[in-house]
Amino acid sequence: MTPHHDQQRGTLILDRRFPSVGRIKRASGTTDRSVFKSLNAMLDVLWNMGRVDLLRAVQDGKLHIMDVWASFRLGHLNELPDVESLQPLEKVWLAWVETLDHSKRYERDCRAAIRTLAPKPTDTITRLPALVVGYRFKAHAQGHATSFRRTKSISQAFVRDTLGRSHAIYDRLRDIPSLKIHRKEGNPQTPEQARTIRDALGEHGHSWWAMCCTGMMPDEYWGMKWKVGTNYVHIMGTKTDARNRKVPRICTPQHPTPLSPSGFAKALLKASGGAVTPYDGRRTFLHWLEEARVTRARRKLYAGHSAQDTTDLYERHELAAYLESDADLLRAYLGTDWKGLELAK
Repeated sequence: MTPHHDQQRGTLILDRRFPSVGRIKRASGTTDRSVFKSLNAMLDVLWNMGRVDLLRAVQDGKLHIMDVWASFRLGHLNELPDVESLQPLEKVWLAWVETLDHSKRYERDCRAAIRTLAPKPTDTITRLPALVVGYRFKAHAQGHATSFRRTKSISQAFVRDTLGRSHAIYDRLRDIPSLKIHRKEGNPQTPEQARTIRDALGEHGHSWWAMCCTGMMPDEYWGMKWKVGTNYVHIMGTKTDARNRKVPRICTPQHPTPLSPSGFAKALLKASGGAVTPYDGRRTFLHWLEEARVTRARRKLYAGHSAQDTTDLYERHELAAYLESDADLLRAYLGTDWKGLELAK
């Protein structure tokens, strides 16, 4: 059939018929007659290969003929991708995010991941491994190992949910080497240093003090994921089951001031001479537990770390019996005559 133009797009129109498929009439996406001729030849090859699935996908408009052509030219005929993997990456990714039954934070991370990978509008799912590899080089150069690991993990989850674990793209993502995270040692404070910083913070000092005495992370403290008990502070973390924990009550945390977490972080840096971050409050608490000679197994439980052996599991069940005695150990270490220390009543 003589090719004709789509009046709206200005491209040549493919108009073919195949047994068991029917008529395929679609804009080719090209005005080059030599390319148009190659597209027609490709349809014949697909028919001879038995790739009725691709022909029907083009017929239904699920795949654009030029997307199929791009993969057809780059790969061997026997390795031509399936219909699902030739779908537009960003469109399918965002549709997948809408179906997630996860926390709002995870959904935000998923949307951020596709922005980080920055696919072109013409990129299909088959391009995902190459995009992840490209981001790996960039993340390595910039020292963003954590961001890369999160992006890779989310990419695997996307392929798992849309194509399945047995798909070749899932295997290719899994085989991409990870990046080692070089964790900062942090800057835990002695009781005297912590008190000096608290006083320098003025009206915001109690926020710093609460994190030092409980090991709460900033999002737990500002998110009000805690409540005070008789001899404990219950921290209702949500990252893992272990983060839902109780710690000895050596002070009564007060509610955060209207200062935002980022505003507090800036104030803390200024008060500490640029040496301390909000997360150092948690490190300080764990340092105090160690100095007070609280056993390692219980320190892990107070920190919200997952159980690693049977001893951890046993002491998790028996933790309530140690809350008061561990509070006594902390009090002895901190010193009951130390000015400014509020003890649990």
